[in-house]
Amino acid sequence: MDEYVFKKALTMSGIKNEYHYYISPTVNVWRENVPEGFTLGMHPLDITVITEDIVRWCCHHFEMEVDGINVTLHDEYKDKDCWGQCWEKGSGFYGITVCTAQSFRNFVATLIHEMVHVKQYVLDDWDGDGEEECEKKQYVLADMWWNQSVYDELTGKGN
Repeated sequence: MDEYVFKKALTMSGIKNEYHYYISPTVNVWRENVPEGFTLGMHPLDITVITEDIVRWCCHHFEMEVDGINVTLHDEYKDKDCWGQCWEKGSGFYGITVCTAQSFRNFVATLIHEMVHVKQYVLDDWDGDGEEECEKKQYVLADMWWNQSVYDELTGKGN
């Protein structure tokens, strides 16, 4: 094996180890009455791309080992009577629904709120219904996600 290939293998191994929690779960995003190519506000990325990235970012941030997360996006608050929901589907598998009829920041915070519930399921660490922790963290983590280079890499924009 030449030196270049060997160094590249070490680098790829290092990346895999560093981003294990980001790349390990299966993330599926479905749409209910949300059109293909739908974006929130002035943000150019399709909502499914952003949704998957936020879910993976949360898994990485919480160092959370899960097998799969299915997210369903729906277009009207009145359809579900809430902005988001989360449930355990089985060992290592979770379901989330999020309403897209909100501002971009609120959408991100809602999805992160539900991911905090996933963390509570994974760790089996609940204080009451878990809402206080979710509400306390959702906007702080939404801002952290926004400020991470992941968004810049996805959009091709630098800081």
